[in-house]
Amino acid sequence: MLPRLSTVLSSSIDMTPEFVAAVVVTGLVVVFLALLILIFFVMGYGGIFQAINKSRENKAKAQQKSEAETTISVASTPAQTAKPQISQEVDAEDEVVAVIAAAVAQISAENGKVAVIKSIKPAKSRPSRLAWAKAGLIDNTRPF
Repeated sequence: MLPRLSTVLSSSIDMTPEFVAAVVVTGLVVVFLALLILIFFVMGYGGIFQAINKSRENKAKAQQKSEAETTISVASTPAQTAKPQISQEVDAEDEVVAVIAAAVAQISAENGKVAVIKSIKPAKSRPSRLAWAKAGLIDNTRPF
């Protein structure tokens, strides 16, 4: 005849309070050691990526510094100082005005009429949807 399960368990494992405490403490130690290992692993990756970013920043700074030194040495020659320097900085508004003026000049050249731009103002924002958003909404909600 087979022994009962409760007698097998109780006879093979002695469930004393010391045994239970040892199992609980061992489990907690294993879990916290695994967490510490993961923490150091993530911190290591963070350090690696910070070092990579720092080296890239240092390379960029060195390149800018060398370009600035080249610009200073070129500008300090006597022939270069006589020429006026034109600012290459153009903001977005100037570019928009230039594009609008070019479009108006092209249209007036095609029509043979002279067009004059009196003012350029930004359009008032409308609460309606953008054209592409409206087209997407119509396309996605049309019946089959």
